[in-house]
Amino acid sequence: MLCVGFGALLAIRDTTVVWRAGAVTAVGVVALHVFGGAVAFDPLAGAVGGSLAWAGVVAVLSAAAGAVLAGLALRNRRESSA
Repeated sequence: MLCVGFGALLAIRDTTVVWRAGAVTAVGVVALHVFGGAVAFDPLAGAVGGSLAWAGVVAVLSAAAGAVLAGLALRNRRESSA
């Protein structure tokens, strides 16, 4: 839900701060799932219908792709001088 929220915010306000917040959120989701895998904690255990193995993989891959895209957008971004 955090990634969807920042995606909606990005559609409304295309600023560097929003891109950075989205990148930090995506990296946080990946870190949460990696940490959860290391200590046998399932971040999706409280999800409606229970946790499915493929859901965690999709969440991590989507968040990683979002972080990479946000990084590319920030690297190639040129702020207007106005």
